[in-house]
Amino acid sequence: MFNVPLGGFIIVFVACALGLAVMPAVMRLLYDLKLGQRISPDAPDFHTCKAGTPTMGGLMIIFVSVALYLLLHEYRYFGSSYTAWEYICPLVCYALANALIGAVDDWLTVFPKKGIRGIKSTPKALLQLAVGVCFVYSSVRANGAPGVFGSSALLTYVYIAGMSLVATAFVNFVNITDGLDGLAGGMTAVICLVLGLCLVSPWLTCICGACLAFLYLNSNPARVFMGDTGSLFLGSALIGWGIVTHYELVVFAAALVFVLDGLSTVIQWAWFKYTRITRGEGQRLFLKAPVHHHFEMKGIPEQKITARACIITFLCSIAAVLLSFGRIVL
Repeated sequence: MFNVPLGGFIIVFVACALGLAVMPAVMRLLYDLKLGQRISPDAPDFHTCKAGTPTMGGLMIIFVSVALYLLLHEYRYFGSSYTAWEYICPLVCYALANALIGAVDDWLTVFPKKGIRGIKSTPKALLQLAVGVCFVYSSVRANGAPGVFGSSALLTYVYIAGMSLVATAFVNFVNITDGLDGLAGGMTAVICLVLGLCLVSPWLTCICGACLAFLYLNSNPARVFMGDTGSLFLGSALIGWGIVTHYELVVFAAALVFVLDGLSTVIQWAWFKYTRITRGEGQRLFLKAPVHHHFEMKGIPEQKITARACIITFLCSIAAVLLSFGRIVL
């Protein structure tokens, strides 16, 4: 078993080195498949120059983090009750299932079938919710429901339903935040580094190293995007870890910027609908949602927005660690 925090740093280093070694092959694959990104109409007009940048680069993050984590588990480099297969399998499968949904969406966005570009928002959300219910149920069966929710069968089912909805929302908030070069990857790397080292989580440190390798080509100006493949994987990997370890509030606190950025889109939509009904004309609270595009429209450089978001995320992650008690390994 690794010494703490030396073992965590070693895992981050190995994951990053492995990611950098794998990335050229992934880039060749993306170019060969002609997986060029199509820019969302919700993005600012000056994002059109990014059209054609290879997407689905999140495949590298997935391969490196999952492969290294399972390898570490197989050779017993860490150990606790939370590394039993009944905990690991639901977590890994949950992250991979969301990544698969994202990959299908990315593929259909680049190569539409019968006029269908991507997966429509409603069926996509329902798929994610179904996966979330299966995961939370499996987690509760293996580890029980936290706190008062475990005191009765009714409250346990309330927890399963409620946390499935919350987890689905969180995963999509991370996806929404993936709108600037290095933003989602950088913030995830910060969260995983702080929580992974302080709470001794090889799962998070594996993801941190993979994200750092990805940022080598995703930092502004980005040469590759993670796509929904990567963002849905990262979102589900974070919230999934929180659910299995009963550190849900710790994850929410550390990922506060993700949550606020995602909520800005919900608030913008709700306010537009409300004002259209009450005032006859839809109005917006932000120049463009999510709020990171609002800051862009205000003239703040993309690199500065990303850097500030990562700094705030670092502070939130430290605060999240202070909220936690005990030592959990997953």
